[in-house]
Amino acid sequence: TLTSGLDDYPRASHPSEEEHHLDLRCWLLLAANCMHSIAKFLGSKDNALK
Repeated sequence: TLTSGLDDYPRASHPSEEEHHLDLRCWLLLAANCMHSIAKFLGSKDNALK
């Protein structure tokens, strides 16, 4: 699946409460994963989750 949400386009005309924030959750997960990778790369063991 694509994180952009384009793979499930068109969406329902009346999305539920869970669907309103799906794209935001996907982007937050991607950003958290990137920050984790950068912290590990820089050797910041205090900030990187194990």
